[in-house]
Amino acid sequence: LRVGSEIGRVVTLGPTHMLRPYIDASFGADQSAGAGLDFVAGPLAGARIWTRDVVTGRLLTPQVNQIGGTSWVAGWDVRAVEKSVHFPDHSAVTLAPIQKRARIGVQVSSGVANFFFGQAWMSPTFEEQAEPQRLGMLSVAFIF
Repeated sequence: LRVGSEIGRVVTLGPTHMLRPYIDASFGADQSAGAGLDFVAGPLAGARIWTRDVVTGRLLTPQVNQIGGTSWVAGWDVRAVEKSVHFPDHSAVTLAPIQKRARIGVQVSSGVANFFFGQAWMSPTFEEQAEPQRLGMLSVAFIF
């Protein structure tokens, strides 16, 4: 079980650009608190409803089907992690107390489909991890 909460504020920089600073907290299987900043350039900057991918931090909107065009989406966050059910206290590895993520991608929305392609960088999740993680992100949704 995981319960999360986020408070963010959209700062409009024009009709097609916005910044969205936020703070969040998670309880349950993972306990953490964080702060970050997202940037959107393109028509998606006009969206009013936002949510987030838990793993990469990618900013998402269910309004993507109503907003056509191409948008760039980028973000960065840092979080203090208290505990995780995935890394119990008696495990062979030590949970990294501070974790960072950065991401960038392009969202293309047409009347037929939505495509997102991007990259995410995540600092080590546990202290014994040899290097950060780099993830490719691809999402394809057909509208019907």
